Amino acid sequence: MEKFYRLEPESKLHNDYVEYMTNEDAVRKAFGAIAVKYGIEATEYFPGTTMLAIVPTQKDRVTFASKLQKTVKSSGLVFFRAKSDIGKEWAAIAEEIKPQLKPQITRYLHEYISRARTRIFEVGGVVYCSIETDTEYTTPDSFIEMKASEFFKVIEDDNDRIEAEKVASND
Repeated sequence: MEKFYRLEPESKLHNDYVEYMTNEDAVRKAFGAIAVKYGIEATEYFPGTTMLAIVPTQKDRVTFASKLQKTVKSSGLVFFRAKSDIGKEWAAIAEEIKPQLKPQITRYLHEYISRARTRIFEVGGVVYCSIETDTEYTTPDSFIEMKASEFFKVIEDDNDRIEAEKVASND
């Protein structure tokens, strides 16, 4: 069963998500600067609080062979060695910007849920989320339940707005 919500602006999840998105922007810019500086081709990365990992391209594997750890995670991520120039530079940047993990919606519920599919996003300053699980749960009062049709209309309208902006920018 999937349920859909709009989050009240004063809710903890809303505030944590907005903070995460602000931090995510800083992290993305920092990674972009390092990627340009060192010639990293990878577009998938994990910005750890002390170490940086990438899903290296074939060229990255060759270029950074001595700077990447040998262990490849199941997701394809490979961490830069902590003592490499890239590793040291990322550690200094991470200490300043403090990369955050995306808030896990299920941690904001009143019950423990071991398996769930969730999504969270912001449109026009409003944060929306959905939870799909077979487990019964209770949400905080700040989770305002909405109809699926309303939820998907928000997504559709935002996609239309984005598409219209793309068309307008090409003119």
